[in-house]
Amino acid sequence: MEHLGYFNDQRDKMIEDYYNVVKESEKYTRRDLLASLVIQKNWKTHTIRSCYIMIKKKTSTIQRIARGFLERKRVQRLLWEKFVFYNKRYFDQMATTIKRFYRGFYCRKYIHDFYYRKDFLSQLSKQNEKIRKEMDDYARNQIEEVERKKEMMAKAEFTELAKNLHHLSSTMTIPGVYNPPHALAKPTAFGIDVETHLKSTFKANYKWNPPDKNSVEKFKPRFSTGPLKPNKLKPMNS
Repeated sequence: MEHLGYFNDQRDKMIEDYYNVVKESEKYTRRDLLASLVIQKNWKTHTIRSCYIMIKKKTSTIQRIARGFLERKRVQRLLWEKFVFYNKRYFDQMATTIKRFYRGFYCRKYIHDFYYRKDFLSQLSKQNEKIRKEMDDYARNQIEEVERKKEMMAKAEFTELAKNLHHLSSTMTIPGVYNPPHALAKPTAFGIDVETHLKSTFKANYKWNPPDKNSVEKFKPRFSTGPLKPNKLKPMNS
């Protein structure tokens, strides 16, 4: 029974202490509430800030990896374009060289064949020689023709002048003007001395021909030498 009384006393004391503690805690309720709010705010700030820092770090990592990946792709594309460009230029140059050699071979074999051109040039040279010879002959003939015409005109003019100069030729006793007795050389024309020209021209133009009947009748006297009959006399006009 003693123990039961002790427990009852302790129970009452505990209840009283509890109410005292509750009353004491109610006194600091607002302070504790504000403290809890501050703690919650700081915790939330810490949690959100930690989450933000983590997300930011992961985002930076993702961006770094993505930028690296994109940059590597860009560099690979640039390297490929450079490779394609240099390959294209190389193959273009090689194709140009091949085409140049092939065009040279084709031209030498089918268009500008060496032996064909050699034969062509040989024939052309012969043709040129032939044409040049014909042109030289034609020019020579033309020059000779002109000279011959000039000589013929000069001879005709000289013959025309020599027709009226027969009195200057020599006679049996008197030498002519173009036959001086003391001259070392006689004057010549067309390779013949002038004296011979004058004589031949005179003989050719003044060759004597016997008169014919008509010319004799032409020079007969018109009136007879006998006495005139009265009936044939005509009165004279006063």
